[in-house]
Amino acid sequence: RDLHRLIRRQRQMCIRDSCKLNVDQGRQTAMEYGINSIPNLIFFNKGEIIDKVVGAVPYEALVEKIEQYL
Repeated sequence: RDLHRLIRRQRQMCIRDSCKLNVDQGRQTAMEYGINSIPNLIFFNKGEIIDKVVGAVPYEALVEKIEQYL
């Protein structure tokens, strides 16, 4: 629920791209990015992984993490 709330705010926060992956249907992609647990939020810069948030975290913590990369 918090992730969906955060995604709705992405335009306000100037996040350029976001993607949601169903790991049951996208197992190969999940394996490529080392996704072993969900939820899993991966931050990229110029195609490179720069950070990850794994597991359930409070909404405010997600916002703080995203803001550190804006």
